[in-house]
Amino acid sequence: MSKLISSKGNEDDKERNLGFFSCKGTVQVDYVFAVSAFILIFALIIQYTTSYYTKTNELTDIMLLRSDAMSILSITDCDEAYPCLQSHAYSFYILVNNTQEHLINQSHSVSDLLDELVIFNLDDIYENPDPNSIVIYYNNTSVNYQRSGSEITFKTDINASQAQWFTVYFDDDSNFADRSTPVAGNDNLTEKVYPIEKIYLLQYRKLEQLKNSGYASSNLHLTIYNENNQTFFAYGSDVPKRGNVVALQKNLAYQDSIGNVEFGKFVVQVW
Repeated sequence: MSKLISSKGNEDDKERNLGFFSCKGTVQVDYVFAVSAFILIFALIIQYTTSYYTKTNELTDIMLLRSDAMSILSITDCDEAYPCLQSHAYSFYILVNNTQEHLINQSHSVSDLLDELVIFNLDDIYENPDPNSIVIYYNNTSVNYQRSGSEITFKTDINASQAQWFTVYFDDDSNFADRSTPVAGNDNLTEKVYPIEKIYLLQYRKLEQLKNSGYASSNLHLTIYNENNQTFFAYGSDVPKRGNVVALQKNLAYQDSIGNVEFGKFVVQVW
């Protein structure tokens, strides 16, 4: 009887031992899974946080680059950190109207006029102008003129009852050569000269000053394209093929090397 009881007690001990080891093994497996899950979640948090700060830093860099590009792009303001391209000029309109009321000699009848002279005095329009900077346009075509002191004369062919608008540009601090050419004709009409207006225009002398300034920057490139998308002016370092490059552009008027007023776009790239 005692042997049977002993045998049964051994079996109970074995069952208790098996249960203990089974429970211990389960706890170890749960621990491993918990540690693995913690490591995975921690890694994801680090990756997300790193990615967030990286993107934030990149966005901050891009915003700073954009601010620099805007400063350079504006020819109405100057930033001490970059070359100052602030410049302006002046323009006004002249109306030539071939109608009866504008005939100097009212006894004449309105007719087609060849080589009609248009005359104005620049000193009557602006104080201390630079006469060598004058350019005159009709339908986007440059018009030759003759200068005698501050008096400017040009000619046009105009039909009866026709009105023609001319645009005159000039500045007061250019360095262009005299473009005066002889003009001959007859003065039959009284033209109307409109008030001048100040315009923001990129002067050619500013571009020359930039080229001769010795200013060097490893993170700047400026380009001016004409209306045919051809490069008129380029300055600065080569644009990198990789990295954050901010490029902004605006339409603008600018002077070419002989004083003609052209229209195109100004592109600023910074990195």
